[in-house]
Amino acid sequence: MISLFNKEMQEEADKKLGEIRQLRIEVDSKIKQMFKAFDRIKKGKVQSRSGMLNNLHILVVDDMDPVTRLTKSALEAAYKAMVSEAHDVTSAMEVLEQRQEIHVILVDINLNDPIYKNGHGGGVYLAKKVRERWPCKIVIHMTGYDSLDMLLQSRLSGADDYLRKPFRIDELARLIAIHAEKVSRWIRYDQLRGCREGA
Repeated sequence: MISLFNKEMQEEADKKLGEIRQLRIEVDSKIKQMFKAFDRIKKGKVQSRSGMLNNLHILVVDDMDPVTRLTKSALEAAYKAMVSEAHDVTSAMEVLEQRQEIHVILVDINLNDPIYKNGHGGGVYLAKKVRERWPCKIVIHMTGYDSLDMLLQSRLSGADDYLRKPFRIDELARLIAIHAEKVSRWIRYDQLRGCREGA
């Protein structure tokens, strides 16, 4: 009986270890693709559109440091955007409180954050908090998994759009630029002041 129990435990442990290894392979693959995209920018293979995101302040939130670092560097290098970064819900809210001029929040929907009940899914929680506090800011979810349930969670949280990982930096910039037009209209009609104050 004990040997049977031990065998089942070992099989379960082997299964979990296999899942962890597979996840690590997927994560490593995504990081390599983002490094390649950044290399293309540095080598001049991606056309710069510096005016596209001029004067736009973006916050990138991801628990994986290479993702935030590369996205920040790429947007700054290719599009001259102003980019801040955070790695969890708490630090993201602190940045938003300190820098009211941030217009767009780009956040991983599966953000690993202890403040969220399941550990993962902090991006959904952050989107809800941003929508409550700053209803006029743009929230874009990043996701590596295109499931219907996840997209529904994104939509219900108040996110404006989503982007599948891994993404091309020009694809991200075009998506941000589309939503930036909304910000421009709010500024033009002097409506953004109330949004910044949480009205």
